[in-house]
Amino acid sequence: MSQKNKDPCQKIACELQVCLKKENFQESSCQEYVDRLVECCRLRKKESFKVCGGMNWKVISFNDFNRKKTPERMNWKE
Repeated sequence: MSQKNKDPCQKIACELQVCLKKENFQESSCQEYVDRLVECCRLRKKESFKVCGGMNWKVISFNDFNRKKTPERMNWKE
């Protein structure tokens, strides 16, 4: 894949997966990566359709408003 077509949030998504595996899938242990991925997708969701296409932005926006950015409260589309 060329740099021009590379998904801008892919690296963060991979880092999150590594963290989750390392932490036995305890999402709270990888909150920093979740926050970084959400921020990347918020800024670049049109460019990052593969990684960010499954996010439910209504739920994420509500969580941000309430300052409750926990993975358990994020609703991911199947």
